Amino acid sequence: MLPRVDEGSRVSFDIQYCLAAPATGDPPDDEVRAWADQFPHFTRRPIDDGSVEYWYENEDTDVCFELTQEVGYLLAGGDDQERAPLPAPYRQIGWHGNLNYCRPSFFAYEAMPVLADFAARFGLTIFDPQELDDGRNGLMTAPHAPLLVSSWREHNQRAVDALFDHFETHEGGRRPSLPILDEAWLTSIWRHNFHREEIQSAYGEDAYVTRVSLVSGIGDVLRSAIVWGEGMSIILPRTDGILMADLEQSWFGTKCESKYYFISTEDALPFLENHRRDYDRDRSLHLLADTPGASLESTFKTMTASSAAADVTDHMEIISFGQCTDTVPQASPGTDPGMRVIVRDPDHRGHA
Repeated sequence: MLPRVDEGSRVSFDIQYCLAAPATGDPPDDEVRAWADQFPHFTRRPIDDGSVEYWYENEDTDVCFELTQEVGYLLAGGDDQERAPLPAPYRQIGWHGNLNYCRPSFFAYEAMPVLADFAARFGLTIFDPQELDDGRNGLMTAPHAPLLVSSWREHNQRAVDALFDHFETHEGGRRPSLPILDEAWLTSIWRHNFHREEIQSAYGEDAYVTRVSLVSGIGDVLRSAIVWGEGMSIILPRTDGILMADLEQSWFGTKCESKYYFISTEDALPFLENHRRDYDRDRSLHLLADTPGASLESTFKTMTASSAAADVTDHMEIISFGQCTDTVPQASPGTDPGMRVIVRDPDHRGHA
């Protein structure tokens, strides 16, 4: 469990939604529900005090964030400036978005277009209190996801730095359990996982499009891998390796125990050469399927028996992307290397 250490006093990145007087009123609840329904990963959760949380959680990418309507904000007078000192004539309406720090940058690539879209849909102004802390007014009258991403990346880096400074000062230099990984590598994994259902829908049911995971227990570093079951036709993305799940049934037929073997992609390709078919060269995807004279099942068994396959049953663990962060490259003011790549990707259709 990581300590509650962050840049300033925050452990997460918050944005608030506001209106300029004389405009009043919250976005209608039925219209908010209809807006949220276009994003398949939102769950609406009423809170006991009358507030409402829209919780976004993508099981393919591990990205999660919240959009919340809090009760108790007075639009027509009273002290509605308690949360943050909004400049006149802006006033709080009780809606805010939240994304935790110490996450890979792709969390922001996925979250910020959604949070910006909420403001655009309901004609709201975004207030970024992190920008206010840096001496700017923090107001964004025209919602712009790349600017939100840039702000989150900057403050996320500060939070990570503060976390490591805390451990250096108070924990005797002991490092927190927060792997720092390469941004480009993580982003390429995220792109595949983000589009996994779309690729599956385009291909159909003849082959499974598997999620790319981070796996520990193979050497001293985390590796990207897919989990492949015996004899299953799959869409094969580019990864460090393949984690082969071999189900062994008991003598009584009542219990199955999984054994896992890891083989690097470089070592696996010679075994798979007769099974690989081009699927999507731009995304480096291949179809693995049975071919005349060569079944995937027999190839799978040959691979697990190979000296190149490491038995990782006892110490393998699949790591959540929320348990790591990336190295954020320093950039000159006004540039954002990660976002510059993402927004030019036509496959994302405006969502990240």
